[in-house]
Amino acid sequence: MSKDKTGTSSIVRTCLTVGLLLLSAGAYGAKVYLNKNTDAEPAAAPVPVKAEYVSGEQDSLDSVVAGTPVKCERAVKITQGEGYLRYNIQLLDSDGTPLDDKLQEKLDEKKALEDMADPEISSYRAFHEGICWATNDYNQLAAKGELVLNSFCRSFGDDVEFTTPCSEDNISKLTDSGELEVGFDTDDLVVLKNEEHPFTRTVIFSKKLSEGDVCPIYDHIILPYDWNFANTIYEGFMMNDEGDMQECNIEINNMELVGEGFGIKVTADVVDALDYPNAATAFKSAKSAGK
Repeated sequence: MSKDKTGTSSIVRTCLTVGLLLLSAGAYGAKVYLNKNTDAEPAAAPVPVKAEYVSGEQDSLDSVVAGTPVKCERAVKITQGEGYLRYNIQLLDSDGTPLDDKLQEKLDEKKALEDMADPEISSYRAFHEGICWATNDYNQLAAKGELVLNSFCRSFGDDVEFTTPCSEDNISKLTDSGELEVGFDTDDLVVLKNEEHPFTRTVIFSKKLSEGDVCPIYDHIILPYDWNFANTIYEGFMMNDEGDMQECNIEINNMELVGEGFGIKVTADVVDALDYPNAATAFKSAKSAGK
């Protein structure tokens, strides 16, 4: 991270990887039903859903400057039929490793040290310190993930324009007006979480999508310029004057917490809507069928 003389141009690096998977609820053959009335027209054959990944104009993700929203016009478009859509989101650390994997590594490291630590041996103090530092690393990674999740925004309407550097207050006003939503917990989304994978999300769109519909998961990444001065607090351990590890609250600047940056990996699933009344049923059925 770097700062200019005014302390307002912190830069982090981020990336976005997007893929698209198509799920079909089943194979649909053409069926023609003849009405006893000779004038009746044959029923139209069901049309299986098809979709494609689309990418509009967007700002470069090579460098994200605090206060400047990055536009991300990446979405899925239904090109045929009707379907339900879900996005699978995985937050990545700056080196491309899923953040959940790094958290698990720290848990494994902590457990290994705990298994070896024995208060009766002379090296116990060193093991205890290692356990505390592993806990610090875990909690800092978790704090970073929570902070980053709040940088993804969805805007509604064409009136959302960022003409000045963005602050937390700007975002709050847009959120209060209903023009902007932060994160993924919104009324038209069903967000599935897993406690074992805190930075992985499955986001199901409740609305049935038809041919021509374009559905983005988010359209801006915003790191408010306030983050240059705001701090995040998380629980951890620090060494006191006596050389012992002591529980405390650790405070770190938001931009330092973001550090070298982050990434997000997104895949999309589309399932046919022909036989299902809602999105939840459609994806549950597709999963049970091994789709």
